Amino acid sequence: MSLTMDGKRGNNSPPVRQIGVVSAVFIIFNRIIGTGLMWLVGAAIAAAGMQVYIIWGTALPHNGGEKNYLEHLFPRPRRLITSIYAANAVLLAYAAGNSLVFAEYALASIMSSTSFENSTSLLSPVRAVAFFCLTGTLLLYGLHACAGLRLQNALGFLKIGILIIVVAAGFIALCGNLETRVPRPGNPDNWEKVWEGTRTSGSVLCSCLYNVIWSYVGFSNANYALSEMHNPARMLCVAGPLAIVTVTIFYLLCNIAYFAPHRKRRLRARAG
Repeated sequence: MSLTMDGKRGNNSPPVRQIGVVSAVFIIFNRIIGTGLMWLVGAAIAAAGMQVYIIWGTALPHNGGEKNYLEHLFPRPRRLITSIYAANAVLLAYAAGNSLVFAEYALASIMSSTSFENSTSLLSPVRAVAFFCLTGTLLLYGLHACAGLRLQNALGFLKIGILIIVVAAGFIALCGNLETRVPRPGNPDNWEKVWEGTRTSGSVLCSCLYNVIWSYVGFSNANYALSEMHNPARMLCVAGPLAIVTVTIFYLLCNIAYFAPHRKRRLRARAG
């Protein structure tokens, strides 16, 4: 007996295919959004990685993502890849780190950070919020996946709305006479030190590219839920590139919106 998506028990019933194009796009979009030329290079690298996952996803359209692909490549010893992934999830506890960061941001938005940042008790506010975040997510997607899907779609639209506000504010400041209070970035036009580095750290260019690539992480997110998609092969081919293009456009527009007012202010200073 197995538990189906609607909470009813069935005899090994297959997952309900309820993920459409919009939900598939936001599965990827929400994982990536969460920093030029660098952004275009990062988008090209993410698009290449997305193409690899599209090929694997169309060949093995099942839940699990790269765990399934590695198991297909290394079938022996049996369950080796599954055990490695289970150990990685339990021992490294990457989801716990994300929930702690969420808890810190959530508490900082409603109270002073000094009231909880030094707390080391087991029931500290940060740990309590992180625990309820993980537990609530588990219960939501475990007991009512449809509600969880609607929630992640709503969060995706919310993120798009926030990005539109950021982009619009920057362009309004550029086109109008508004004075921006954002501090000017340190020496953005200096290319003399772009290749400088040390024996223990890479160049500025490498560091920037690494940060950009990290900002695009998440393009494989939809591959973990292919069994629940309508026509998963076609859906992945549409949603994957669409999500990458959408994220790239917003990243570029946010950069333009941030730097353009500073450029306008500098030109005014020179003209004066």
